[in-house]
Amino acid sequence: SLSTDGIVLSFEGFQPLLPRLISRVMDEFRSGLEVTQVELDRATRELSDSLQSYSEMPVTYAISDRSVLLTTGGHSKAEALASLSGINVSSVSSAMSDLLLRSPMQFDSLVMGNLNDAQAAHATSALKKGVATGRATRSAGQVLPATPV
Repeated sequence: SLSTDGIVLSFEGFQPLLPRLISRVMDEFRSGLEVTQVELDRATRELSDSLQSYSEMPVTYAISDRSVLLTTGGHSKAEALASLSGINVSSVSSAMSDLLLRSPMQFDSLVMGNLNDAQAAHATSALKKGVATGRATRSAGQVLPATPV
């Protein structure tokens, strides 16, 4: 998942397939986001529809509104809906580098499951290298070292 606070990458699956999965995700991460006008129109239409519907229980909206009021950086549905008109293909394509990759990052990892220490170290090294490479092509920031867990 991606937000202005950071990026979370999670990998699950059979151990023999994980290195290939990580490599594929990092290749896509380095290539950047490419979106067409048709894709953007569909995504903004779907988001607009979801922002204008109230299909959940009322308490869900009360809790959401409370969170918007009590935390910094939150936006109401109306604010999010209003901002959709300012989105274009160019702004979407550059969003990751403009909003996330321009800032220094801290790399944290947690490896669980049927991987031995060497496999876990290789997986985290591949991820750290992939994020750093992605940053190098987009920004002059740095990735801070990982803390082994």
